[in-house]
Amino acid sequence: VVTTIHGTDLKGYGEKIPEFLKDASPRNAKKLSIYKKCAEEAAKMGSKFIVISDAQDARFKELYPEQADKAVLVRNSYDSNKFFRITDRSREEIIDDVFGRLQGHNNPETFAQPDDPNAVELPRDFDKLSVFVGKFVEFKGVDSLIHGWKKVEEEMESQGKKPLLLIVGAGPLDKKLREEAAKVGTKNLYFVGRQGPDIINSLQNIRSL
Repeated sequence: VVTTIHGTDLKGYGEKIPEFLKDASPRNAKKLSIYKKCAEEAAKMGSKFIVISDAQDARFKELYPEQADKAVLVRNSYDSNKFFRITDRSREEIIDDVFGRLQGHNNPETFAQPDDPNAVELPRDFDKLSVFVGKFVEFKGVDSLIHGWKKVEEEMESQGKKPLLLIVGAGPLDKKLREEAAKVGTKNLYFVGRQGPDIINSLQNIRSL
């Protein structure tokens, strides 16, 4: 039996679990207990376990020292036909194309509507572009990114420069994160929703970070 381990799976052993259990419902606490028991049984029964990063490899061996020799590191792959360096267009042409197809959806109350009445055109007069792509769940740390971005804005503005952050993705924290951005008061941060590989690849080609 060969089993893969996703990063989310290892969160069942995270440092925040005791804190989570204090406020968890009996049902959720029971689910976590069952999950951990199943994971430990799987570690004993599995022949090999594929881990996709050095961090996961180290974490697996820390959690299951008796099964450490079962871990096999196979790094994350990607489709080079979808994610590649664009060489047939200039940076300005890529910006015109991708920004013409994207809109900012920051309003917590209307972002999920098919035709968001509060959607805005993205600014193109930025000096540095940063992009986050991922699922909106707690362990991704998007809330920390929002707070940190406020400091980036202040520092770059003091230098006469304009940064821009595009947050690509969706998830259970969707509304909460938009509310947090509004509360923090970021100026140049935009949520653009879930996007396909063509948009993401274009953004990766023009981003600074």
